[in-house]
Amino acid sequence: MMNDSDSEKSKGIEQLIVDPADIAKILSTAKEHVWKLKFCLVNELLVSPFATEILQFDQEQGILTVGAEVNTLWSQPESVLRFTAQDGGLSIQFDASLLPLSGNPMAIKYASERKLVAPSEIIYRQMRKAMRVNFADQDNISVMLFTDQGKPVKGSVEYMSISGVKARFPGYLIEQFEESRVIADCGFMLPDGTTLNARVEVLGTIYDFEKDASLVRCRFIEMDRNVDLKIKELIDEALASASTRSVIGL
Repeated sequence: MMNDSDSEKSKGIEQLIVDPADIAKILSTAKEHVWKLKFCLVNELLVSPFATEILQFDQEQGILTVGAEVNTLWSQPESVLRFTAQDGGLSIQFDASLLPLSGNPMAIKYASERKLVAPSEIIYRQMRKAMRVNFADQDNISVMLFTDQGKPVKGSVEYMSISGVKARFPGYLIEQFEESRVIADCGFMLPDGTTLNARVEVLGTIYDFEKDASLVRCRFIEMDRNVDLKIKELIDEALASASTRSVIGL
């Protein structure tokens, strides 16, 4: 039988984010990692079959720009839309009001983007079973992957959970690490010098133009039992010592 403590762990973390700086970081992360946003009219809650993404966030002006997919809704000017997005064990939800359109009706119809009033709060959820820890600001954990040609590529872990890892590598590597590619030998070196190896599947790779770096998301698909226990120990220690803000990466 699950006790209250176990129940809370399975539910994970849910936070109402209201600090403008934290909201800005979440929206910027969603933009950088091209999170797919599902959306609907708040008063109807009928989710559109389409998805959009954040194109721009102007914190100073308080304006959020998304793709024109939101125009597929039969909405009125200043309608409030509800957006949801999920990335692994993380999810966000927020409401934002459409800004009125102006100009030639045909130009509006074929516009490539739509502006909204940026949200004043975001519901941020993280499932405990997929709890990931932000290691970008902690002791460096290096990671090594191999290309199809056997060339080693070294990077550093940004986030890690018991189910997978997100790592940053220098340069443009989208073609080398395409989605669904299985890498037999993914190596990690922990701050204490311990080395771990696991078989992983690439879930996606995004190139950061400004930093000339590739962010590679991988899912663990096979590892030695001792490696599994070591990763769980690492996650549990980080969760025990880190604040909620550092855990969720805000």
